[in-house]
Amino acid sequence: MIFMQSGWPGRIALASLAGFSLSITLAQPSGADRSPGTADRPNILVVLVDDFGVMDSSVPFLLDANGQPERHPLNDRYRTPNLERLAGQGVRFSNFLAMSVCSPSRISLLTGQTSARHRTTNWIQPEKNNAGEFGPRDWNWQGMSADHVSLPRLLQAAGYHTIQIGKGHLGPFGSAGADPRIAGFDVSVGGSAMGQPGSYFSRDRFGNGPNGPLPRGGLTKREPEAQYQKADSTIE
Repeated sequence: MIFMQSGWPGRIALASLAGFSLSITLAQPSGADRSPGTADRPNILVVLVDDFGVMDSSVPFLLDANGQPERHPLNDRYRTPNLERLAGQGVRFSNFLAMSVCSPSRISLLTGQTSARHRTTNWIQPEKNNAGEFGPRDWNWQGMSADHVSLPRLLQAAGYHTIQIGKGHLGPFGSAGADPRIAGFDVSVGGSAMGQPGSYFSRDRFGNGPNGPLPRGGLTKREPEAQYQKADSTIE
């Protein structure tokens, strides 16, 4: 995860990258809340990268015996100047706790809870409970719910308008978490129960209908508005 304060007064941006899935969240004070104090609110940019290797950029993440960044061959193969700039302007954490899979990481980031507390301790298979015979006992396959206190919801309460763009993967199909708006986003573009948007084309609304995520796969081609409405009624 990378945290960066940017220079757009009164906005908060949350971005997450997953393979080829880009997820961005923007929060901006609504028109009714644009008091003089809102101009002093900081911008926050959070980038969450799924399956990002410690040598997948030109920024060395591994440390030597003295706790100093140590370069490896792949660090010289990749060129990521923006990550270098972010690392140079910010703080790099060498002691941290993170999950190795996506759904627990995302829920922890949004709620501030460890996976042992929110109990989503594995990635969420959208179509069936993937705990397996030897899986975790009483694990939270349903993911996010309206009962979770979340950062976006707190931002809403503070007068922000919140938008999530890209990968959701906060709950299986048919659950509350299948729609990222349950986490406190006013608008979700592309977020669903899957590990990627239902479509990568804006003409297909990135797999979303007017009222939220569509069933598995979303729309893969342009279709009349009536098709969107039909899919939305199916979800409801």
